[in-house]
Amino acid sequence: MVLDNDPQQLKPQAATTTYNQPNEHQVLVVIDTNFFIDHLPLISKLADLAGINGVLIVVPWVVIQELDGLKMSSKSSGSQGWLDSSDSVGAVARSSSRFLECVLEQNNRPFVFQKRSEYLQYEEVNDDKILDCCLYFSKEFGLPVVVLTKDRNLSIKVRVNGCAVCSEASTRAEDFVLNIKAASLKAHSYQTQEGKRSAPVVIYLDESPLKTRLARQSIAQRTATSVSEDIVRYMCDTKYCALTSLLVERLEQNNTILKSLGSITTGFDPPPWRTSTVLFTVILYHWDVLKQVLPRGIETNIRQSLPWIMYVEELQSCPQLKRPLPPNLRIAPYARTSHSSQTSEDPDLVSETKLLIQLAKRLLAQCALVENDVQERQRQKLVSSWVTWQNSKD
Repeated sequence: MVLDNDPQQLKPQAATTTYNQPNEHQVLVVIDTNFFIDHLPLISKLADLAGINGVLIVVPWVVIQELDGLKMSSKSSGSQGWLDSSDSVGAVARSSSRFLECVLEQNNRPFVFQKRSEYLQYEEVNDDKILDCCLYFSKEFGLPVVVLTKDRNLSIKVRVNGCAVCSEASTRAEDFVLNIKAASLKAHSYQTQEGKRSAPVVIYLDESPLKTRLARQSIAQRTATSVSEDIVRYMCDTKYCALTSLLVERLEQNNTILKSLGSITTGFDPPPWRTSTVLFTVILYHWDVLKQVLPRGIETNIRQSLPWIMYVEELQSCPQLKRPLPPNLRIAPYARTSHSSQTSEDPDLVSETKLLIQLAKRLLAQCALVENDVQERQRQKLVSSWVTWQNSKD
């Protein structure tokens, strides 16, 4: 059977009733890649029954990536249902991706798709990424989690961390829903004072609680200025931060800039730009072009933080210029004269650093368009440490 010739049978059927809102759901179901490959028809039927049965289906980001990586595989899938067991893994992976695309297009299904920014802690192993996804959404919704997987090691990990596993698929979707609900009773679920369920306190298998606590304490003890220095140093690092690459790529794609100005670097020395002051000034200078790729309203955030950035970099004006800036871009640095008097308890410095963290998070989120794996890991690691510091000051 060639799945690509019949994509209609993959589409979830039109909902006959509006599925429950998140606060009415009873269980989160996280689906592993191998379950898509072996039981895609069952997942399609589960999508039709989930809403009225209090089931909210979660698709981890790493599963979407793995399905994309499997699309060319010629290995036999062994899938069940109207998919022939002789169909290749690649064919079923492509069908699974089309199914998820249909779910997104309908936008009325009981599905949650994990975003790249939705995680508790960066993990390198895919099983651990799925585990982190389970714990993240259990914390977000306060619901027990059932993982659909045939991976033994993943099953052990999620069970140790308070989630349940359902690996046996039933022929009838109705029976499968009952199996999921039965499995959810094995997941940890605690009552808060308001009567709402909350996620269990968990310990990662490869993480020492004492080591984690000491690391967070060390981050919390850093001064506001040192955190800001890390941010501005990283954001103009062309090796580990893809922000400059994103900006240059977008400017190079704009014919208006090339024709009217002759070069993307008109007014500035060519990249790499050695300071974040230059980087942010370039953004403001070319805002009419860059606003197409950057978050809405970020221009205001940049103007608010640029004086502090200049102060942290000990600059009185923007360097690497070929000509004077227009008056609207001539920004004076933050009004302080010495680093020696700064402390982490100074509310003004803490406030400026918190604003800079918010600015960095919004800008760096766009880097996923162009960054490589090394840059992605570095960004996630640093943003996590900045957020840990910020939370310690709230």
